[in-house]
Formats: sequence, structure tokens, C-alpha cells
Amino acid sequence: MSYRLIGAGGASGLALGPAFLRTAEAPVDDLIIEGQEAALVRLVEAQAMVANNMRVLAERERAVGRDDPALLFDFLSFLAEDTTLTDEITRHLHSGVPLSSAIDSATATFAAQIAALDSSYHRDRATDIAALGREIRAALHGRKLALPTPPPGSILVVAELSPSELAELPDDLAGLVTADGSPTSHTTILARARGIPTIVGVGRAALDIPVDAELALNGDEQVLLVNPEPHERATFLAQRMARPQVSAINGPTQLANGTPITLWANSSSPDEIARAISHGADGIGLFRTEFLFLERHTLPSEEEQYIVYRAALAALAGRPLVVRTLDIGGDKPLPYLGLPHEANPALGLRGIRILLHHPQLLVAQLRALLRAAVHGDLRIMLPMVANPEDLALGRRHIAEVAIALQQEGIAHRANILFGAMIETPAAAVTIDLLAPLADFFSIGTNDLSQYALAADRTVGQLSQRYPAHTPSVLRLVDIAVKAARSANRPISVCGELAGIPESAAVLVGLGIATLSMAPSCIPGVSTYLARHTADELHAMAEQALAYSGN
Repeated sequence: MSYRLIGAGGASGLALGPAFLRTAEAPVDDLIIEGQEAALVRLVEAQAMVANNMRVLAERERAVGRDDPALLFDFLSFLAEDTTLTDEITRHLHSGVPLSSAIDSATATFAAQIAALDSSYHRDRATDIAALGREIRAALHGRKLALPTPPPGSILVVAELSPSELAELPDDLAGLVTADGSPTSHTTILARARGIPTIVGVGRAALDIPVDAELALNGDEQVLLVNPEPHERATFLAQRMARPQVSAINGPTQLANGTPITLWANSSSPDEIARAISHGADGIGLFRTEFLFLERHTLPSEEEQYIVYRAALAALAGRPLVVRTLDIGGDKPLPYLGLPHEANPALGLRGIRILLHHPQLLVAQLRALLRAAVHGDLRIMLPMVANPEDLALGRRHIAEVAIALQQEGIAHRANILFGAMIETPAAAVTIDLLAPLADFFSIGTNDLSQYALAADRTVGQLSQRYPAHTPSVLRLVDIAVKAARSANRPISVCGELAGIPESAAVLVGLGIATLSMAPSCIPGVSTYLARHTADELHAMAEQALAYSGN
């Protein structure tokens, strides 16, 4: 007999498969360590191991363009070695408690104190602390916190799951169900970024699911059907098969009142484009080109770049490809360029600034792009624009490259759409000055929030405390949208906010008609937007602009 369980939130997607229940972890024996000094040394070593594991996960996520999960692991690496936590563990040690028990007691106390604060932000951080306690205990024994590997196609059911445990799960996992957790927890955010259909906050009933049960998981509606009847299973399969086809065939998402919304995908390589299309992408709104330059010892040639851009256009079959010129500097240096050390790289030579100081980089890339543009709808945008001079210099380089290609008799397209990333507050409030030099704009909410809030997004505890959906950042978006509309220039959003359904709804309410996001986020955003009218989203946006609570 089937029955339903309802969750508190989750990550979009439909999954059907057998349940894989993680049973309670076997207790880990206390380590017998003679002397408090030796125990403290062991503690510091374990904390360092956990912090390093988190940094490795951060770099892995960043390498595939998943900035939000990367920042999460940056934050957890900081928290693992936080002196407040260390001091609390030390206090328990001095009272004669064994090291493992001291970690448990200290993290439980610390987490309870934070969870008691009247803030959803702090409640989610309490969960992080509890998970870190388990991570540190495992590190004492020289191992990482990890789950048994679920069989391919199964749906994992657990009481709770740490972000690092989720990061280590295989790609062939069909879905995830947790008894605890919230829609804004770090585990939920990571599941969303990885495209794993997920339901969180189901309650203790999740742990009573029979081991051999079949599960039908609807992450869009947070409904879990246990042991579906034949007719329920058939209906669910029909919904799952129809879901991607509707997105791909029917084109742009429509709001409930019929207003069309275009959903593009962010991509870091041509290999990701097929996946983006399968998720319903109408095009690529941010094609990162750093992968061509990183993890090598020399610059890529013009020909090498041309081949990659042409392959991307071929995969898109007429859909638009918005290419961001090389965005290095800051947290993405190129060692073989011999760039000088900067005390504050986030405010130094990065994005278009470094390209204008090393024009050979920009010229080679523009030559390849203009040549590839013959083969499809390719558009160019510059990163880190701060003033009209940045755009003027970019336009001048394009004109000079086009003239050179013409003189050399090389096929190319000179009348290419040229745009600017709006990542600095300076650009956001001067759209009227930039508009005569740009054909379009794309707001990068990750960097825009960093500069608006003066909070380094590579410092985990800051990025989590000062998120991008605050009124200050949204008001900058509002200013930019209104100015772009007055100048008759299209404007989109390609930051992480675009891939979070609730935030995407606010952006659309502010007047954004094109959103670009991780491919796995497209179905969930599409489904969420389709449930609301333009008036409803506008009301959400007005409320978000004025919101001052937690």
C-alpha cells in the first residue's frame, strides 16, 4: 500500500528508484591519549585535515563553475579551524573529558547556542557545526566522513547529511531524502547545484521507510510517494518523461499569465552544452573561457580557441552563445603570465582590466571569436566593466581585429553583438553612460554582491553572512534594469541568484526577462515561475526590496 510524505523544501527534479537507507552510524570509540597537550596536538591535526578536505572540495566545485558550493566549502574550511570552536573543545578537555567526547560536547553546545538565535541563517549554521563535529571525530581516526556508496539509480534516505558527504556521492544517484534539513540549508543548496532531485525536512517518518521500498520523489512539489501503486507509478513515469520534453519543445518559459521568460545556461566548456540543452536551455548566457587558459603552461593559440568556439556553436544549433572574454586575475591567476602580486587582487587587475594591460590576450581571443561568429549566433561580453572607457577600449580592439582579418582575407563577422557584464556598483548605476557603447548587459550577481557589500566572496563566513539577495544588491539590480529599459537595451542575469527559484522570481519581478544559470537549475526555475503571474512576481520583488528581517 502506498503512502505520501511531505517535505519542507528541496531541489527540483523527479526521481523513481529503490530506497537506500543509511542506518545509524556505528559509535566511534574514544581515543586513549595520554595527557592534555598530546590531545590538543591531535585535535589541531584533525581540524587541519578537515579544513584541507573542505578546501579540496571548494576547488573541485570552482573548477566546474559552481561558485556557490565552492564558497560553502570555503566557509566550512574556515569554521573547521575557528578558534571559538577550538576553545570550547579545549575547555571540555580541561575538565577531564576524553577528546572524542569533548568534540561531541563542544559542538553540541556551540550548535545549540546558535540554533537558539531567532534567525534562519543561524539555524542553518548550527547544522554546519554539528556536521563539522562528526567530520573532526572521523579525522581523529585518519578518515573522512563518508557514506556507503548507494547503488546506481537509488534514492538515498538519511536522517541528515553533511555537505561534504553529499559532495562525495556518485553522479548516478537518482535522488535524496532527508528527515531533517531546510530549504536554505547548505546541503540543499549543494544538491540543487548538482542537479540531484531532493526533498528535505520530511521528518522522522522518513527513517521508517522499508528497506526494499520503491520511491517516487517529486522535488518540485516536495512530495515523496512510498511504494506507489501501479497506476500511481505509471502517472509518475509519464510526468517524468514529459518534463524535459515540455521544456525543450515549448521554448521559453511562460508565467501563469502568459509572459515569456527566456532561460539560458551557464557553461564552462563545450561538453556541457548538450547537457544544458537537455535541461531545456534556450541558449548559453555565460560561456566561461577560463578553461582554455588554466592548467597549462602556455597560452592557447588563436586556432585552438577558434576550434572550441566553433564546436560550441555547432552544439547549440542556432541558439545564442554569449561568450565572456577571459576573466582572470583575482582568485584565478595564470602563473605563466608572470603577473605581479597584488595585496588586494579583487580590486586589482582582473577581468577586462588585465586584458587591456595585456592586449595580446584579448586580440588573440577576439580574432578567434570573430572567425567563429560566422558559424552561429555568437555574442561577446566583457567582464568587470566599471566605466565607459572600458567598453570604448573593447570596441576599439574589436574594430581593429576586424580590419586585420579583412586585410588577411580571413572569413569573420564584424557586426557582432557586444555587451558588458554588470558586476561593479559603478556599472550598475551608470547604465545610461554605458548604453551607447553596448548592445546588451548581463548582471553577474556574485561579484556585484561582493563589491556592493564589501564582503570578499572567497571568504566563506562573509559570503554566507552577506548573501546576494539582500535589499542593497537587489536595489542595484533594480536601478540597472530601469536604466537599461530606458536606454532600450536588453539586460539579463547570469549570477547564482538566477538559479534559485525564489530569487529568480524576484529578479523577474524586477523586470529581468532572461536568466542564465547552471543547467540543472533550469527545470526547477521554469516550474516555479510558471506557477506565478507577472503581478505576483512584481509584488514579491517590491517586498524583497524593502525586506529587513531574517
